[in-house]
Amino acid sequence: MPGAEGFESAFGRKLDAPAYCLIWTTTPWTLPANVATAVNPRVDYALVRFSSEKLGKGYTVVAQDLLEQVRESTSFDSFEKVSACKGEALEGVTYDHPFMERKGRTILADFVTVEDGTGVVHIAPGHGVDDYVVGMQHGLDLVSPVDHRGCFTDEGERWKGVNVHEADPMIIEFLLGEGLLVGNSKLSHSYPHCWRCKSPVIFRATPQWFVRVDHNGLRRKMLDAIDETRWIPAWGHDRISGMVKDRPDWCISRQRSWGVPIPAFHCNECSQTVLNAEILDAVQTYVSKKGTDGYFAAHANEILPEGYRCPECGSTALEKEKDIFDVWFESGSSFRAAVMSHPQLSFPSDCYLEGTDQHRGWFQLSILPALAAYDEKPVKTIVTHGFIVDEWGQKLSKSRKKVKKSKYDVTAAHDCVRAFGADVVRLWISSVDYREDVMFSEDIVGRLKGSYFAIRNCFRFMLGNLSSFDESQMLDYEELPELDRWVLAELKRVTASAAKFYESFEFHRVFSTVKTFCEVTLSSDYFDMVKDRLYCDPFDSNSGLAARTVLFHLATSLAKVLSPVLVHTCEEIWERLSKHGDLEESVHLAYWPDIPAQWDSDELRDEYGLLFKVRYAVRKRLEELRSRNVINRNEEARVSLFAEGVSERNVLARRLDTLADLFKVAQVELHDEATDEMTQDGTLAGLFIAVRRSEYGKCERCWNHRESVGTRDKHPELCDRCYSAVKTMLEAE
Repeated sequence: MPGAEGFESAFGRKLDAPAYCLIWTTTPWTLPANVATAVNPRVDYALVRFSSEKLGKGYTVVAQDLLEQVRESTSFDSFEKVSACKGEALEGVTYDHPFMERKGRTILADFVTVEDGTGVVHIAPGHGVDDYVVGMQHGLDLVSPVDHRGCFTDEGERWKGVNVHEADPMIIEFLLGEGLLVGNSKLSHSYPHCWRCKSPVIFRATPQWFVRVDHNGLRRKMLDAIDETRWIPAWGHDRISGMVKDRPDWCISRQRSWGVPIPAFHCNECSQTVLNAEILDAVQTYVSKKGTDGYFAAHANEILPEGYRCPECGSTALEKEKDIFDVWFESGSSFRAAVMSHPQLSFPSDCYLEGTDQHRGWFQLSILPALAAYDEKPVKTIVTHGFIVDEWGQKLSKSRKKVKKSKYDVTAAHDCVRAFGADVVRLWISSVDYREDVMFSEDIVGRLKGSYFAIRNCFRFMLGNLSSFDESQMLDYEELPELDRWVLAELKRVTASAAKFYESFEFHRVFSTVKTFCEVTLSSDYFDMVKDRLYCDPFDSNSGLAARTVLFHLATSLAKVLSPVLVHTCEEIWERLSKHGDLEESVHLAYWPDIPAQWDSDELRDEYGLLFKVRYAVRKRLEELRSRNVINRNEEARVSLFAEGVSERNVLARRLDTLADLFKVAQVELHDEATDEMTQDGTLAGLFIAVRRSEYGKCERCWNHRESVGTRDKHPELCDRCYSAVKTMLEAE
């Protein structure tokens, strides 16, 4: 009940009955801790005269905009506005707590609204963040009559020992009995809950240990360190910077019976907290022998140096601090044990990797202790990933046991590996852009099997054709045909791109680059064009050895490039490759491919880029002939070409002898002008093509149609190349 003179001064009116503060709350258990009421200084408040069966006649204050709402929701017999004032006029009005031996006062607060309630807010600084902050600003007493179990202490008087949630109905019943409750109803609203156990959170103010973020310019140092750190993706810099600019001091203490203890002691005589280098050394010595469990069980004098006295009053009556460190303090300072304690490792660390939620957690709380203790940031690069979500966009977490319609517990990595294989799962992870949330389903991962087997089959082709080949048989670069030198130039480009993407943590671009190289450049193009050399030329011929030399380079380089992803597959490949050359014991002990600068050739890549465009244009025409049954196989076709551009025509002319092998046809003719039978290609400007069936016979060994077939008396069924190969093999026998 406020002093009448307070309301009389605010409203400029004499009061002839008692005055009351009318508040509402959704947490009746916090009423014993009330020390103030808050009003908004800019809101209009009405002085209302009321009458009630138990309180009789009296006055109260209600926000003017809420008068009708309050009238309808309360049990007053009469309710009449008699005066009004701004909220700022009510500052300092004192009142008696309705059932505790305590006085309170009215303060001003901008967070008070007129959306619900009465416009007068009950303030309990011991049980709410906003209340605590405003309480500190106004010098209010900090009353928190609730212990660590959530039960009222002695200060809770009549509800001592009762859990706060169980006390709610008791307090309501008490207020009704005293006539102090004029409205009571159930309300559904948002309330903080523990993310882990889903129980309602109880706020209570207790003594804690803090790290002052602004001590010795620590906040500024953190912001500078954030600027100097490499953030992937880049928006992580702005996100964490905004958080650090506004973050409060760090509360590093927790009230639990397990964890890492805070090594401080309290004097029972003078209440001084003792924490100095001598005590820290004593605690470190004791814990190194007995462990933290021994620390918790020991008496203070078992830990402290013999005869240790309080530096303030000289008393020996010291007790251990019961609080433990916040677990974030442990993980945030993990760099001290992980890298600083091992001379073979470096500090700062190269990289931290965690989810987007750790801008507020581990990332921040690693930078802070490193700067505070060593004036050095703990890490050079911080990589942030999104979360795994299901097909419906819902986050997968430990609290979810199964994905809808799924027979696998996808929250357990071993279940994914059991279902799909470790390397398929790793390939899927490398294929997605982890910087955003990643959708997971069995079908999505299953689809990566096709890409995995395409890469694996690419290696199988290379390994199969390296049988009986030895590193000593490898040819020098200058001895290789132009096609082989082109694919080595492509290999250099791919390895350089992959290295750049690995360094920038763009693993999905490594995947797409290598996948395209294996499936298109190698399997569809290069392998298709060298099969004849591998299968039909003599094994020790320059053409065959050149192809195998290139296959060895391709296989060893690609195994190294893919080894961070396909760890098991590449190790298996490496084991096979070791039979053909002097390689490291494991692919994971090998260095990144050291591609000679000589292999790099923009000219070759550009010219072969044109040749492959022509090859694809020719193949479209060949498909038309096969669909009309003019030919059954591409090798039966005869191709005529004309290119309008001089440079294009020169590129084709210089390689006229190899175009048949390049296009996998019987013969290729290059004309000086377009003939009547030629038609212009629709995709490559200036290119004219004619395709018809070749009159050449089919070689029974290589199945190519060549002019030399049938021209010899001996083995007329063979082309010249195959005849020479057979003759060489027969002579060798």
